[in-house]
Amino acid sequence: MPISEKHALTGAISAGNFGPRGWPHRLGSSKDIPAAGARTPIASAYNARVDRLDAIRLLQALVAAGADSRTPMDSAWVDKIAVREVSLHGTALASALAYAEGEGWLADIPTRKGCISLTRAGELVAKAKLR
Repeated sequence: MPISEKHALTGAISAGNFGPRGWPHRLGSSKDIPAAGARTPIASAYNARVDRLDAIRLLQALVAAGADSRTPMDSAWVDKIAVREVSLHGTALASALAYAEGEGWLADIPTRKGCISLTRAGELVAKAKLR
């Protein structure tokens, strides 16, 4: 370990800035890069605005494909629409779904495995944004 990194590490330890697994708490905002001689911002992996917009685009695509609040949707069908119509894959899709569920726009159906439901609120949001 280079001396400058060791010094930064011991400085963080003495300042008490360590969280789980030894990472400094303040690492999410900026990071010292000795070679560059400056502080460089570190991009955050979570962006609530992007998740919100992705969730609304997904709701719009689902409604355009015939989804409504009275009919349960198979999760595989939702995934298919998300990939084909909105180009949401993997973690972007998971984040959009989680955001929509958190807002009450989508809900799991506990009695039907592998199905989710568009709520009335979700249907209204999709239709309001379509106009």
